[in-house]
Formats: sequence, structure tokens, C-alpha cells
Amino acid sequence: MSQLLMAKGSVTEVKPGTYRLRVDAGPDPATGKRRQVSKVIHGGKREADRALRQLINEVESGIEQNSKQTIADLTGEWLEQKRRTLSPKSIEYYEEALRIYLLPALGTRKVSTLTARDLDGLYRALEVKGVSPYGIRKAHATIRAALSQAVKWQMVSSNVALQASPPSLPKRNPRSMSPEEVAAIIEQTSKDYGTTLARFFTLAALTGARRGEILGLRVSDLDTETKRLRITRSVIATKGKAFVKSTKTGQMRFVSLDETSLQILSSEIADQVERARQGSFLRVEDPYIFASDPTGTTSLHPDWPSHVFGAVTKTLALPNHLHELRHFSATQLISAGVDLRTVAGRLGHADPGITMRIYAHVVEAKDREAADIMGRVLHTSSRGGTTAGS
Repeated sequence: MSQLLMAKGSVTEVKPGTYRLRVDAGPDPATGKRRQVSKVIHGGKREADRALRQLINEVESGIEQNSKQTIADLTGEWLEQKRRTLSPKSIEYYEEALRIYLLPALGTRKVSTLTARDLDGLYRALEVKGVSPYGIRKAHATIRAALSQAVKWQMVSSNVALQASPPSLPKRNPRSMSPEEVAAIIEQTSKDYGTTLARFFTLAALTGARRGEILGLRVSDLDTETKRLRITRSVIATKGKAFVKSTKTGQMRFVSLDETSLQILSSEIADQVERARQGSFLRVEDPYIFASDPTGTTSLHPDWPSHVFGAVTKTLALPNHLHELRHFSATQLISAGVDLRTVAGRLGHADPGITMRIYAHVVEAKDREAADIMGRVLHTSSRGGTTAGS
């Protein structure tokens, strides 16, 4: 057993690959007795030396005073703080990850002793249990966010989740429905469920707006003169209840409308006014366009369009997720040669790079088309002459 003395602390090898760290923490303010902070780590000599220097820094900064806090303590306090700023949907996301994946395995673990190796072990265990890469990434995103707050609170000096290695997500190319398939969905919806949801699906396909963004539209968001739609809020559902929040990026955007989009929005508003007149209902000052009642007080519940879309597409044997209409809009625009920045703006992506990553397969197809175009141009210009390959 060897020992290396260092300023304010020591590293002791208790067995091959296992080291005990000790640091003098000075006198206890209450008792006056000398305090000593110790920690056991696994790894090599260099890792032990680095860990000792980090522990010394933690003692000097006061971080070690929080060393008894558990992962359950941290995440509970962290979530309470986040409830003031995050949407109910985001809180539900984190709560689910904690309840299912993190707290059963790490809840009683001290935050100060958690390592990237521990997290990688948890991810492997979840994978063995059959948890999908999406579930494991959800757990990783949650603990990473909580530990980031722990650093700010000086509970730990670094976020070990940044060194962990969750599984990569499988690459998926969104399937784009054809215009004929979308038309069939709209026709079947109108036949089975009425014009309101048929118009809803039509607008989703033409604008690429998210479900909640369309549900959040009020009459004042439609400008018939400039033919533009203002998207500034979203209606989401969590635990069966609907909530109004800002858009996913927190930013307002404007989307230009074609004549069809303008017509279906105007028709939906007119029909709603007529239903209110017939039932002698008083409309609110700025009603929702896709409302659940003639007064326009509340929007349709977010689960309803998704349910109907699933039922209709099941009947037609087509992809049954409402998000497919957003993919349809994006792929049609990119395939038509619309630049990525414009497409990203219509979709509400914060960065065109996001659009590029999601629809890389469509961009690649356009790139091949561009290569063929240039080949034809050069071939045409070199007729009658000798080409480079001759």
C-alpha cells in the first residue's frame, strides 16, 4: 500500500485501482475540532491525483458542505424551482424520467459521489432491461439538467453527466406522404368527422405549423389583407388537461398564406359565428379559430385532432401520426427548391441547421438532382466537341 502526500490532502492506494482521498477541511465552526473529508475513487494514479485536486478545490469553495445531499434531494429541489419557468409538459417529461429511470437506481446516492461511470452503468442496465435509446436519452437529459443546477448551487464542482455516454438515437428519415394521401385523409376526415378537423389538417399540411400552434390561433392572428398568420402561442395537454403556453422556441413568427389556407380559416371563423348566432351564444372578444364551443372561449383539446388523425389514417392504412403533416409540408417545400432558411422560418425552427439535420435525406436527393442538371448543362454545351472523358 503506497501513499502520496500532497498539500492539504493525501491519496492512499488501498488496493490496485482503488484510492482513498483525504483532505483537511479545517476546524468545525461549531465544535472547533479538525474536520477531514474523505472519498474513495476507482481508476488509475493520474485520475486519483486529479480527483484529489478537485476535492481540495471543493473543500476550499465550500462545495463539500453539501456532500450529504442525495440525487432525490437535488432533483426534488431542482424541479420545484423549474415549475416557475417550465411548461407543465416539460415538468411531466422530467418527472417521468425521474420516476421510471433515475430515482429507483440513484435516488439515495449522494450527489457528490456520482460519477460518469455510474451513469454509464445505469444506461447499460436500462438497455439490458429493454429500455429504448429514446428512454435512456430522456434519463440522461434529465440528470444532466439537474446536475447543471447542482453546479450553480455549488453542490458539486462539475457536471459528470457531460462525460457520460448515453446511446445514440437511431437515424430516422421522416416518411413523407404524397399529396394524394394527404388529400385522401382530408376527404375522409370531412366525411367522418366534419369540416372543422378537415380544415385543421389542411392548414397543418399547408403551413407545417405544429398541432398546438394551430390550436392556439385566435381570430386576431389572421390578417386577411397581408395574407399572413401570426403564430405566438401553443395549446398543449399534460395529464389530460390543456394549457396555453408560448411556442416551442418561445418566439413569435409570421407565416404567409395561400388562397386555400386563407379560405379555410375564413370559412371556419364564419361557421363558428353562425353556430353562435343560431344558439344565441355571445362570442368572446378574441375567440379561438379552432374552438371547442360556439363562444370561442377555449380551443379544441390537443388530444382530439391526434385521435381523429389516427382513426382516419388507420382506415386508410397510412402513417398514423399527426406530425406527418408537418413532415409533408417540409419535404414538399424542400423538394420544390425552397431554401432551407425559408422552410425553417415557416416550421418555426430556431436554426436552419435543425431543418437540415431532420430533412438531410431530402436535401441529399435535391443535391443529386442538381448534379444531374449540371451534367446535362455541360453535355449540352459540349455537343459537337470533345468532352473531358473522350
